[in-house]
Amino acid sequence: MLTGLYQIAFATGLMTLLGRLVLRRPEGIGLQVMAGWGLSCLVLTLWGVALPLSLRLPAWGLVAAAAAGLALTRHKPWRSDLAEAGKLLALAAPLLWVMAPMEASQLDVFALILPNAAYLVDHAAFPHALGPAAFSDAPVAPYNTGIVPFLGSLAGGGFAANGIALFTVVLHLPAAWLLGRALAGGKAPGWGLAAFGLLLATGLNPGFVPRVSFAGYGEAPLAIALMFAVWLGAQVLEDLSAEHDWPPALIPLALILVVLVAIKQQSIGLFLSLAGAGLVMAGLTLPRSRWWPGLRALTIACLPALLLYLSWRAHVVWRFPTGELISDTAGAWRDARLSEILRDMAWVIGNKLFLFGPLLLVLGLALRPPARLSSTTRMIVRLTALTSALFTLFLLATFLLHFGREHSYFRYSTQLSQAMVLALVLCGRDLARQCPPLPPVWNRILAGLAVALMLAAPVAGSILLRFDRDMPQPLLRFVATHLAAELRPDDRIALILPGDNGTSGMALESLLRFAPPRRPNLSVSHHPAYTPGLLSELAAQGVTQALLSCTDAAQGALGLPPGAAALLRWESGMWNPVRLWPYPASAKRGKWGWTNFIAEEPFCLGTPSGGKG
Repeated sequence: MLTGLYQIAFATGLMTLLGRLVLRRPEGIGLQVMAGWGLSCLVLTLWGVALPLSLRLPAWGLVAAAAAGLALTRHKPWRSDLAEAGKLLALAAPLLWVMAPMEASQLDVFALILPNAAYLVDHAAFPHALGPAAFSDAPVAPYNTGIVPFLGSLAGGGFAANGIALFTVVLHLPAAWLLGRALAGGKAPGWGLAAFGLLLATGLNPGFVPRVSFAGYGEAPLAIALMFAVWLGAQVLEDLSAEHDWPPALIPLALILVVLVAIKQQSIGLFLSLAGAGLVMAGLTLPRSRWWPGLRALTIACLPALLLYLSWRAHVVWRFPTGELISDTAGAWRDARLSEILRDMAWVIGNKLFLFGPLLLVLGLALRPPARLSSTTRMIVRLTALTSALFTLFLLATFLLHFGREHSYFRYSTQLSQAMVLALVLCGRDLARQCPPLPPVWNRILAGLAVALMLAAPVAGSILLRFDRDMPQPLLRFVATHLAAELRPDDRIALILPGDNGTSGMALESLLRFAPPRRPNLSVSHHPAYTPGLLSELAAQGVTQALLSCTDAAQGALGLPPGAAALLRWESGMWNPVRLWPYPASAKRGKWGWTNFIAEEPFCLGTPSGGKG
């Protein structure tokens, strides 16, 4: 269970050393991680789309570069970076302890994130139409997050099914680093501010939803990358105003934009929104004599990201045009109603004011900033507000052209949350400077409270953080683990899942292929109901093994007891039960608002003899 954690630790250390190598200044360990991630994505993606050679060759090249960087960067002091990293790791230790055993979860993880990450580790190449089967709903979705567990697999242990989810957990530490620095006025934060920064990056962030932020989805990585990009973009614009043609923040900004542009399909909208906001702010804040240097610098910052995006699009169009999720654009445009989409978006805003209220506050501060705000804070607030406004227009166009309706507006909007928090933190810091300072004893008390809360909250709130334990997921993994142990890697099996709506079968097949003990080359068929003639039909088709996930549906046929899963084999002209797995007594689903995205009926939940305790 700890394989994923040590692989992600290895990948994070590698990216840190790479970031340290390419940045002109030490910059801080949080930025080094993000910059190293961007460099890794750029190198591996360009190699993978240009050359028919293993991705492990450039990956080991990155390892060699990181090792050489230890010698090449010996003049850059380590002490402050290690001190900051040590504080964050100590404060995050309970969170990492709670999340380390986390298992693959959530519908999109099973459908595409888990298969895509496994494909990289298994084949060291990006999927293409003539390559091995990917078993993914979107084999050529962008791979910037999948690259991290691939790098981690270089440390050994094979593919870890929870690696990509654990990376989204660990990625909140660089976010906490930036927020802690913002609170400390750009200096290394003490224990109290570091703890508060970690709280702001997680539980106090209005866009933080554990089953999205920690599951391996792209929302949290996008939100964190956007926050870094806004912070660096403000530095670039301020340096351009001060007549620095080549701002020091230009290289890290370019690498962060590389990360941002290819985390998921809709990342291009967030990238274009930020780029548009940067151009508008350059036009509004730079003297006319500085417009050309400003345009040149911003274009250079965007070029690596555009190169990666266009290279990936070329790979998709030429080598796997059917490998991505494509909607019915003509049908969506024909059926869409702008008034209905706007009404539904307004409903989401009204019901999620804990996120959209602070976003509206940032918009108000951008229009009428208090006089006491610093120029940097004003720039960050305005960049965040403009990006948010342009991204909302992008989402509206996406709803019209691709969905024909409002779709996951809240989840997409959480991608703005970290930048929003940074803007509000800086505003609060600047305004607080005008107030009388607190007595030292109160500073110590508040710092102690922040540290205590950060250490205690993950353990106390583990029921919320461990969303992978929500029913029926434990029973899903119970069946997958026992069934995989009975199958050979390339067996053919029918999954009979009474009451399935397509979710349980897909999730079970994904776990069989990609979670240990892996059976990646199974031939699987799905059947959402048990009928008396189904087994005979399967035998006639040459299927010799079948899983009946809930024996209740057989109503005593084949001598099967109720409340269990059964493996059946066709032997001597008849179906025989060879393994029976009674479901353990299980608790009811949690009452925390998690979406019940996996059907319960296939696991005997909700039936008189089911597994509820």
